[in-house]
Amino acid sequence: MHEVARHLTKKLQSIETESQAPKEMGECFQYNHVYFTTINEQPATVEEFVPGPFAKLINNDGKKAKPPEDADDVLKDLSAKAECLVHYTYESSNQQLMLLDIQGSGYCL
Repeated sequence: MHEVARHLTKKLQSIETESQAPKEMGECFQYNHVYFTTINEQPATVEEFVPGPFAKLINNDGKKAKPPEDADDVLKDLSAKAECLVHYTYESSNQQLMLLDIQGSGYCL
């Protein structure tokens, strides 16, 4: 599922083809790689480290996570863009998928 989320965010911000996101949107989210492995013969995933303060933007149920009372404009902008990403994934997948549980640091999810 992580690779599907990574693909959809890359599709939204695609520069090689016609850009899906309007230029006014500014920077878009990105997902780092996830690596699949086994530990003691059990399947496991390992994610690249995401530096910086971590924030949950969208909950598992699709509702916007409540930002801290002292949230700055950057966090508010990230939250609004996360909502756009949820909507985009739903529409671009013909209502088959909806990216939820969006969390990370800055634009790195």
